Amino acid sequence: MSPANPQLSSTRPTLAPALASGSELRPARALLTPLWLGALALLIVNDHWLKGAGLLPGALTGKLSDFAGLVVAPVLFGTLLRVRSRPALALCYFAVAAVFSAIQLSAVAAESWSALMGLVGMPWAITRDPSDLMALAVMPLAWRAFAPVLVREDKARLGLRRSATLAATGTGLAASVATSPPVDLEPWYPDVFATAYLHNASDSDLRVLLRPLRPEISLDCAAVAEDPGALLPDAAFGQGVLWELPARTTIAADEENGDPSVQARACRAVHVSGETIAPMILFWDAELEGRWIPGQILEEESAPSWGVALSEGDGQLYASEDTGPQLHWPISAAPTGGECVAPDETQRLDWAGLRTGSYELTAIDFGFDGCMRLDLATDTSEPESGYLCMPPEKFPFTTGERVSITRVEGDQGLRIAEAELAPGTDVGRELHLVRGGIHPAIAGANAAGRALSSCELAVDPDCPVAQRPAELLFSLGQQSAVLDAENPEATLEVDPQTQLELTFIFGADRSLLDTSCASGSTELGAEIEYLAVLRPAN
Repeated sequence: MSPANPQLSSTRPTLAPALASGSELRPARALLTPLWLGALALLIVNDHWLKGAGLLPGALTGKLSDFAGLVVAPVLFGTLLRVRSRPALALCYFAVAAVFSAIQLSAVAAESWSALMGLVGMPWAITRDPSDLMALAVMPLAWRAFAPVLVREDKARLGLRRSATLAATGTGLAASVATSPPVDLEPWYPDVFATAYLHNASDSDLRVLLRPLRPEISLDCAAVAEDPGALLPDAAFGQGVLWELPARTTIAADEENGDPSVQARACRAVHVSGETIAPMILFWDAELEGRWIPGQILEEESAPSWGVALSEGDGQLYASEDTGPQLHWPISAAPTGGECVAPDETQRLDWAGLRTGSYELTAIDFGFDGCMRLDLATDTSEPESGYLCMPPEKFPFTTGERVSITRVEGDQGLRIAEAELAPGTDVGRELHLVRGGIHPAIAGANAAGRALSSCELAVDPDCPVAQRPAELLFSLGQQSAVLDAENPEATLEVDPQTQLELTFIFGADRSLLDTSCASGSTELGAEIEYLAVLRPAN
């Protein structure tokens, strides 16, 4: 198992220069002080009798070992290295603090330390908990308490003192190295840092495949949250990671992804499957704060919230149960939109090769596919061709006329206007093609798209898109029109001499979008395409 490993910064105590200068320092003298002997006794009693006895809470026994060990270890380390100066002893303190901090903050460091202790026949069972770093506060206090003893000259009973020191050294070394040995050398499973997690609550090993959403997927989290199991098709998820999940162990539901489009999502989704696991989708709020989840949760222990526990069910399948708010969704049939008319993707507006400028329209070639080729000439360059896809009967210009072409911002609109008015004519013709979410101002009118709330979402399982039909809301002064696929045309009066003819082409409101394959706009929400033709009133 490979848990997430966030970058945390360790805090280390400041060692005050409490030792007197001019005297040779001997850390071994601290091993016979009441403070050191008391800490050693507490370490032995706590690790070999109190832990697991049920007399004290497990959180308290764990902290007692940390505080006692950080009093015992630094001067014991200095004694073994036979240090004789304050800087050398300070390095011993820093070394102990660094190792202690590393194994609390890093799964790799904890595994490495356990393996190193295993080489000497005493592997550690380490439970990482960053809150244990509070025990570092005892180190500067111990430094100050031991300072007077380390330089004291005491030649009386030298032999007895040496024997006692050797005994204390051996006992302290054995207690420090052998602290918290694993029972029967069982495997150790590191904690994971996660917002949501998956736990094997059974007594059997599982193989679990986790597949995250692809970076190209955009989604409206509020809409998809109504039923992620139906609205997120299989094609929305990318390649997965196959986990070997031993009994009673835990993994993070998703891995860190540095892609900005993924980080910007307001929700997270993961597809879960396995040989004996009914496929499901985990879906949760991205605002959840990450926290440390135990790498191994025993049957009698309570599991944190925002996780899914897999337990043995009927037959060969495993039952899934949320620990807290709803997190997992069984996969169900994708909705097809009901009785509403689905948006027609085949008749959408498009254009290519039409550049901003003034031209003579020298030829128009209408194709069978609903597109036309326009041959355009200028006074200073060779003729060029452009292509325009729209209902041909709505094109208001003929060969030989001069037109000006303007492309609207983001290529979401195209305007073709009559460049030279006929004698005695005050109103020229204009053709506006509009697509996407931006609706350019046309004759001072306002336009917007709106989803048809009476229609259900429809999901395309191949190119993941979830959408429902949308309508066009158009207002001009005191006049308004609502257009959709069933009522696609309307005519409004701009002024007594000018009328505006509207034609609805396409409308869809999207809650899920695969930007790598979907046609049209890459933005969520209502996408409307329509034509507007300004011409003299009849």
